[in-house]
Amino acid sequence: MTRTTDQIGRVLGGRYRLLAPLGSGASAQVYLADDVRLRRRVAVKVLHPALADDESFLRRFRAEAQSAASLSHQHLLAVYDWSDDATPFLVTEYLAGGSLRGMLDAGDRLTPAQALVVGLEAARGLEHAHHHGFVHRDIKPANLLFGADGRLRVADFGLARAIAEAGWTEPNGAVLGTARYSSPEQARGEALDGRSDVYSLALVLVEAVTGEVPFTADTTIGTLMARLARPVDVPVELGPLQPALVAAGRLDHDQRSDAAELARTLVEAASALSRPAPLPLAGPPGDLGEFDDGRDATLLRPDATGPGAAPGAARPGAARPGATGTVAAFGVGPAASPLVEPGLVPPDGGGLSGPGAGLPGDDTTSHDGSRRDRAVREPTGGVPSHHGAPPPWRTGQHAVPDGMSPNDRSARRLMLGAVVVVVAVTVGIVGGWVYVQSQIPSYPVPGSLVGMQRDDLPGAIADYEWKIDDETVRRDGTVRGQILETRPAAGEDLREGATLHVVVSDGPTLVDVPAGLAGMTGDDATAALEQAELVAELVPRPNGDVDEGVVIGFADGDPGAQVPKGSTVRLAVSSGDRFDMPDVRGRPYAEAVETLEGMGLEVDVEDGTDDDVDPGHVIGTDPEDGDEVEPGDSVTVVVAVEQVDVPNLRGQTLDEATSTLDDLGLSVGEVAGPRDGVVLATWPLEGSEVSTATPVNLIMRRR
Repeated sequence: MTRTTDQIGRVLGGRYRLLAPLGSGASAQVYLADDVRLRRRVAVKVLHPALADDESFLRRFRAEAQSAASLSHQHLLAVYDWSDDATPFLVTEYLAGGSLRGMLDAGDRLTPAQALVVGLEAARGLEHAHHHGFVHRDIKPANLLFGADGRLRVADFGLARAIAEAGWTEPNGAVLGTARYSSPEQARGEALDGRSDVYSLALVLVEAVTGEVPFTADTTIGTLMARLARPVDVPVELGPLQPALVAAGRLDHDQRSDAAELARTLVEAASALSRPAPLPLAGPPGDLGEFDDGRDATLLRPDATGPGAAPGAARPGAARPGATGTVAAFGVGPAASPLVEPGLVPPDGGGLSGPGAGLPGDDTTSHDGSRRDRAVREPTGGVPSHHGAPPPWRTGQHAVPDGMSPNDRSARRLMLGAVVVVVAVTVGIVGGWVYVQSQIPSYPVPGSLVGMQRDDLPGAIADYEWKIDDETVRRDGTVRGQILETRPAAGEDLREGATLHVVVSDGPTLVDVPAGLAGMTGDDATAALEQAELVAELVPRPNGDVDEGVVIGFADGDPGAQVPKGSTVRLAVSSGDRFDMPDVRGRPYAEAVETLEGMGLEVDVEDGTDDDVDPGHVIGTDPEDGDEVEPGDSVTVVVAVEQVDVPNLRGQTLDEATSTLDDLGLSVGEVAGPRDGVVLATWPLEGSEVSTATPVNLIMRRR
C-alpha cells in the first residue's frame, strides 16, 4: 500500500478527515477531506515530509499562507485554513471539475473559443492577485482548476513562492517549478513580476489548443535556453487569439502584456469566434465514486431534492457544467422552454365533452331524443399525463345543476380554460425567474470584512458587485466605523448584485457626563469621571479668581450631556496667577500651540530635527516643562521637520528643478544667473541633509 493511501482516515488539525487522494506531486499530496467542524467537503494539500524539517521553508510558508488566505476573487482558489505544525498543510475549497491538466491528459483539446474562456478567467484572477502584490511563479495546466459549474480558479498562490525562496529541490535535483512553462526571466534567475505569469499562461493556452508546449526540448536546460533567444511562436491554430498571445509571449518582459491587457485583448478577440461548447471537464479521479452521493460538492447535508426526487434529478438552481459566466457572454444559454406544454389546453377551450366526459349511468334522454348531462367531470383523454398527476385545475367532480343550458356549460368551459392558461403562464414566468436567478454567480462572503473600517468596504467587495446596506449600533470595546458583523455571515454565499447587510459600530455606548464638576478639586473631578467610566485630563489655566487646583470648567467647551464610554474629558483647572510650564513634547504642533495660548502665553515656533520625533510634532520648549511661568510670558516651541538630501539638479531647467524639489518637500530659494538657463550648482550643495523648511538656492548658467 502506498504512502498516499496510508493517510486515508487520518484527521489533521483536529477537524480535517482525509477521505481519498486527489493527486500527488513532488512537493505535496492532495486529498479530498471532510471538515468535520463545518460539515463541508474541502481539499487538503499535505506538503512533503522533508519540507516540515526545513525551517527556512516553514517561515516563508507561514507568511505566504496567511497572505494567500487574504486573496478573495471568483477566479482564485479560496484558502480556508493552514498549519505549519509537524505536518504542514493547506486547506482549500474542493473543486469537482478537475484541472486543465486532467482534460489534456484525457486526450481533449480546446477550441480557440474554449481557450479564450480559460485564458480570460485565468487572466482576471491573475490581475487581482498581481494588484495585491502576488506573483504566482508556477502557472501550468495542473494549477488551473474548475468547479462543477465550469468556473476556473487559479490554485497554489503563495506556495510556489515559499518553496522557491526556501531553495527546495525535487528528488532529481531540479528546481521546483515546471520548466516547460517558465518565463525567460525565470530561466535567467531574475526578479519576477506579474508579466512572468502572463508568459506562462500564454504557453498553457497554446498547449491547450495544439497539444504541444512551445520551446520544449529533451532536457530541462535545453527547454529553458530555447526561450531566451526568441518570443513565443503562436501557431495559426489559435486563430483570433494569436495577437493576444503574441503580446503575452514577448521575450522582453517590459514590452509584454500584463494580466489586465491580456484580458482586454482576449475580450476583443471574442467577436471573431463562435460561441464555445461547454468545457470537457475531467472531474475528480474515478475512484471517488463512493463519495459522489448526489450532495453538494462542499456541504455535507441532505440533498435538497428530498427523498422523493427521481434518481439523478437536478437540484433547483444547479448550474450546467461548462456554463460559466464568461461563456454566457458569448451568447450561450439554455434553449427557451414553452410556457405551456403543447396539448395541455384542449383546442376547443374546454374539453368537457367527448369520450369519457360523462359518468356512466348519469345521462338522461329527453322526450325529443336529445341527450342531457346530469353530471360532468374533467376529461381523461386528450390531456397529457405528468407522472399520473391530474391537471392543475382538477379537484374532482363538478356537479352541473339541472336545467343548465348549453350556453351556460360553454361559458363554464371557457372560464376553466382561461384559468388553465393563467396558471400555466404564471408557472412559466416563475420558472423563468428561478432559472435566471440560478445563472447569477454567487461568492462566499470574505471573513476579512469583520473588523475592517466601513470606508474600506467598497474596495474589498468591488469584484462581487454587491450593494451595501448599513446598520449602525453602539457597542463597548469597538471604534467608530468598525464593521462588527455581516449578513450573510462570513463563508456563506451571496449572489452577485445582491445586498450585503453590515452592522457598523457608532462607537462605545453613551454615558452621562457628571454634573457639577466646576468648583470641585481636580482630584474629586477625576474620581467622579472615573466612576462614570470616563477619563479626566486636567489642563492648568491661570486664574486669579479661583483657588489653585479647583476646576474652572471644560477646557474645550461643553461636551454635552452624554459622551461615548471611555472618552477623555479635558477639564480646565486653575493654576493661580503663576503656574508650571506644561509638558507638550511629542504632541502635534497645532495642539501644543492651542494649549499654551489657552494658558495666556505668547508662542514662538522654531524648526528642529530629532530622529525620535515625527515631523510636525514638538521636540521641546523654552522654558522647559516644570519651569514657572505666568500669563503674557513668551515661550518657544521647537517643532521637528523632515530631513532630506538635496538632489542633483545640474542640467535641469528652472521649472524642472522646482518640480524635483517640490516632490521632496523642498522649495526654491534665491536664483542667481539667467532664469532661462540650466542649473550649474545648488546651495546647500547636492547630497547635503537639510530640513524641508530649508530653501535651496540655485546657481544658473546659459544653455
